[in-house]
Amino acid sequence: LKRKSFYVSIALSTVLLLPAILWQYDHGFVSLRYHFFDSLSQPFEITNTTDFIIGQILIAGPITGAIFLFASIRHKATGKFETALKYTLLGIFGFFLLATFQFKVLPHWTSSAVIPMVLLSYKYLDSKKRLASWVFYLFPINILLVVGIRLYLMVDILPPSWGLNMEYHKWDAWAEEMDRVGDGKPLVFLDDDIVKYNYYSTNGAHALSNVAGRPIQYELWNGEEAMRGESIVLISKEGLDMYTDSFNSILGRKYFYKTIVDFRTYSKIRILSKEQSIMAGAGETITLPIKIWSGYNGSQDLDNAELAPRVSYHIFSKGELLVSKNLNIVVKPAAIGGKWIDLSIEVPDAIGTYEMRLSVSSDLLPPTINSNIIKLQVGDTD
Repeated sequence: LKRKSFYVSIALSTVLLLPAILWQYDHGFVSLRYHFFDSLSQPFEITNTTDFIIGQILIAGPITGAIFLFASIRHKATGKFETALKYTLLGIFGFFLLATFQFKVLPHWTSSAVIPMVLLSYKYLDSKKRLASWVFYLFPINILLVVGIRLYLMVDILPPSWGLNMEYHKWDAWAEEMDRVGDGKPLVFLDDDIVKYNYYSTNGAHALSNVAGRPIQYELWNGEEAMRGESIVLISKEGLDMYTDSFNSILGRKYFYKTIVDFRTYSKIRILSKEQSIMAGAGETITLPIKIWSGYNGSQDLDNAELAPRVSYHIFSKGELLVSKNLNIVVKPAAIGGKWIDLSIEVPDAIGTYEMRLSVSSDLLPPTINSNIIKLQVGDTD
C-alpha cells in the first residue's frame, strides 16, 4: 500500500478497462447482475462439492494431481513471496469450494491457482525425495492418460454403449438434423444448445430466456429484429403443451418443436417493481405496483388485440417452479412508461422464503424473463 507503482497499476488498468466499464454502465452492469443477482436460489447438492474436489485433482493431473495439491498445501511458506502464493492458492480454492454450496462450479474456474500450486509443490517435493520419486514414476502414466483423454475429445473412439459420447461428439450431424427440422426457417432455441448450433451451422438462430433459468446474452443483441414477423421453428428439450412435434436426435436426446408463422417476442420489455422484497401472510392476496418499460424503438404491434402480450407472475422455491399464473393485464403502448399498475399476487399457503419473476408473453411463446428476482417472505397470518 506504500508503493506508488501499486496505485499507478490500478489507474492504468482502469483506463484500459474504461470501454468495458462504460458498456457495463450503459447496460445496467448486466454481467454483475448475471453472476450475483439473476440466478434463482438452488437447493444444496453434495455432488457439486464432490465434483469440484475431484475436478481439481483431475485438472492438476489424473494421477499426480493429488500429490501436487497435497504438496502445495503442506509446504510451509518462507518469506513474503511464498506466503503470498499460499494465500492465493488457499484463497482461490476456498472461495470456489464455498461457492459449491450455492451452485455448480466448473473445474477450470480455479486455473489461476495452477501457478502457485506448481511453485509451492516443487519446493515441497524438492525436500521430500521419496514422494518426488513417486511423481517421477507416475508421470509417464499421467501423460498417457492426458493424451488418451485428448484423443477422445478429438475423435469418437469409445463404444456408444459407454454413454460418454453425448457431450463431445456428433454435434455437426446434430446441427444438420436441426437444419432439416427448420426446413429453411430460422430456429429459435429455449436452451443453451444454440451455442453449438451457431458454431456448426451458418443459418441464423436466436434464443429466448426461460423464467426458470437465467437471462441470456442473445436478448441483448438484435437477432430477433431480423426474425420479427417471419415463420420460425421453436425448439426445446423440454416438452411444453404448446409443442406439436418431436424427434429423437442423433445425440440420443428428444427435442420438441413447433412452427410459428408470425414470430414476435417481447424479451426487451422490462417490468419494474416498486418492491424488491415482500413480506406477506400465507394464503393472502397482495398488491404489487409495477411499471412497464420497453427497450424497443417501435410498438411491437402491441395494438393488435390478438397478439398483444399479457403480464404473468411465477413463484419459485429453491429453483422449483410452484406457481405460474397469467394475469388479465394487456401490455399496450399506453402502458409503456406510464403510471404504476397494481398486480394481484396470490401468496403460497406454506410458510417460507420464495422468489418471484414477472413475465411478458403471448399465447404463441413461453414466458421469458422480464423482471428482476423479487424476494417473497411468507409468514404466519397470525
